[in-house]
Amino acid sequence: MDSAAHSRQDPESDQGSAAAHRRRWAEETVAALTPRRGEALGLSTGPRRRRGRVAVVTDTSCGLPVELLGPLAGQLTVVPLPLMIGGQIHSGDGEELPRELALAVASGTSVTTSRPSPGVFSAVYSDLRDRGVDGIVSVHLAGPLSGTVESAQMAAAEAGIPVEVVDSQQAGLALGQAALDAAAGSRLGLDVHGCADLARRSASAASSLFAVPNLEQLRRGGRISALAGFAGSLLQVRPLLSLQDGEIVAVERPRTMARAAEALHRRVEEAAAGLRAPSIGVHVFGNESEGVDLARRLRPLSNRTVPVLEVPAVLGAHLGLGVLAVSVSPSLGPERKTDPQADQWSEASSTD
Repeated sequence: MDSAAHSRQDPESDQGSAAAHRRRWAEETVAALTPRRGEALGLSTGPRRRRGRVAVVTDTSCGLPVELLGPLAGQLTVVPLPLMIGGQIHSGDGEELPRELALAVASGTSVTTSRPSPGVFSAVYSDLRDRGVDGIVSVHLAGPLSGTVESAQMAAAEAGIPVEVVDSQQAGLALGQAALDAAAGSRLGLDVHGCADLARRSASAASSLFAVPNLEQLRRGGRISALAGFAGSLLQVRPLLSLQDGEIVAVERPRTMARAAEALHRRVEEAAAGLRAPSIGVHVFGNESEGVDLARRLRPLSNRTVPVLEVPAVLGAHLGLGVLAVSVSPSLGPERKTDPQADQWSEASSTD
């Protein structure tokens, strides 16, 4: 049996491979956030201001893992989106939360999400101001899906320093990449408006696609109103959905998850073909083996390693178990060439 086939059949191999590639992706992403890459961003390479004087704030729907957030501590702040499971409020994406959420979704326990209060943002902005930052770019989950942007805007009006709030109209890693691009602009010495423009450029060129086994969780959360006229028939299929202008829309209606995964792959190919150096990420919820297999097939399309990440809890609460989600973002920096032999999804690459 070849190593790729063994990896698909051995969940422990998949977990190790996913962890190793997640770390490699984080290392590549942090390495790309360097001032030397200004020319690739189409930015001036003349005299720069002090690096990192613009702080970036995002929220836990961004999907960025701890392997990446650790090296960016102090420059990128993540505001938790509240999640209520059976009457208990959870903030952030702790280690136990995915398991608790999966059990709740599987058992039909009530799961709801809400926006952070303006006071939460005020506290974050005040702390950053006290640390001496010159301004803040606050880039968040799509406005039609959450009131997070509205809360951030209310707090920004009283922050005491320039704060530009960006409605990414995205979720997951498409949002996360927009926040990272804003952070890259900060390292290059751009001001608030320049960093916010990078976030908008990244988000507007990105694609968020997801295949779900059913629409039950979306229905419970009231997130399928945009699918009026389709909901009845979609409940009988395995829909392929996307975010368009921040709204959830149905793009295809396959009858099985296998066909939905194939349609997802084809749509990702189309999205990647329109970008010079696409960066691709996969989100899963309780189905890591499927995510590893999909990431393996998508790797030739991506500018860097394709990570397989647990879907952010606030998104998993609405998408449900078994979701396969893919984000395709532009690489505003230069193409990174990696050793194809060192970047294979196989048991041999597992280090855990």
